[in-house]
Amino acid sequence: MMTTRMMMTTMTTTTDKRRTRLLRRPLLHFLLLGGLLFAADALQLGGLRQDERTPLEMPTRRLAALIDDWTLTVGRPPTQRELEALAMRALDEELLYREALRLGLDRGDQVIRARLIRNMRFLEGNRNAGEEELLKRAFELGLQRSDQVVRRYLVEQMKLVARSQDQPQFFQERELLEYLALHRERFKQPARVRLSHVFFDDRGDCDRVQARSRAVLDRLRRGQVSADQATRQGDPFPAGHHGPARTRREWEKTFGPDFAGRVMGLEEGRWHGPVSSVHGCHLVRIHERIEARYASLEEVRQQVLQGLGQRRRQERLQEFLQELRSRYALRM
Repeated sequence: MMTTRMMMTTMTTTTDKRRTRLLRRPLLHFLLLGGLLFAADALQLGGLRQDERTPLEMPTRRLAALIDDWTLTVGRPPTQRELEALAMRALDEELLYREALRLGLDRGDQVIRARLIRNMRFLEGNRNAGEEELLKRAFELGLQRSDQVVRRYLVEQMKLVARSQDQPQFFQERELLEYLALHRERFKQPARVRLSHVFFDDRGDCDRVQARSRAVLDRLRRGQVSADQATRQGDPFPAGHHGPARTRREWEKTFGPDFAGRVMGLEEGRWHGPVSSVHGCHLVRIHERIEARYASLEEVRQQVLQGLGQRRRQERLQEFLQELRSRYALRM
């Protein structure tokens, strides 16, 4: 029989072979794809000639790391389309990182400074060295280029710079209306109901209060007691017995999914029950039902402005990346 060690060795070897096949088989294809995309971008922008652009090696190690991360997270290797996206992500991050270094974003940043000083104290074990001396040696060693945390931080900082490299945002009313129409489901106002309830604390045993709650329900339906009188015949409820109209999700948050699902379908204008919740049993009367509807621009103007702003910032980032790509010639 195969021993545990032999099984582990076999599994490790199989995994390594699978990863090797994964990297070798499609990598050349995506190098070619990246080169074509770079060329297309440069042509579209009227960029530099091939011999005028800075050579750029395909960041294969970064791509391999992205593939590994994807496989571990998703539980399977990426598809061809997904691998294309990973390849372009690796290239774009490399370009953003290089631009961040060119602009000197790694110099004077307090986050990077603290990271590099901490790394140097760990490497040298010298707790008495001054921070400026440690920082100088860190840059001499190129730690700002080899530390992956610093690298990711610089990429994100460069994205922020790219997204904000424009004048303050102004949108015409037409743009707001078009965005609202395009995303109308996102701004849809869910149905809401406003109700009153009489609470019975069942302590986990609804049968114990069935007779009591049904007796109060009968008196309410006959008009023998008012809602306020009925609440006093029930048990105290800390959050009160009346409130504003709420959505199903809001009712669910306070009373649980069973209660929320039930009250959203009850007939308006009469008492129902008992209805179970996470707290106990309730007699419920629906006072108002507000049907789901699409919001007007005035109701969600701020959210629409935020959505448009985010979209415009993302467009700026893509334009910036496209311009960056036109400066480089991909080497395979």
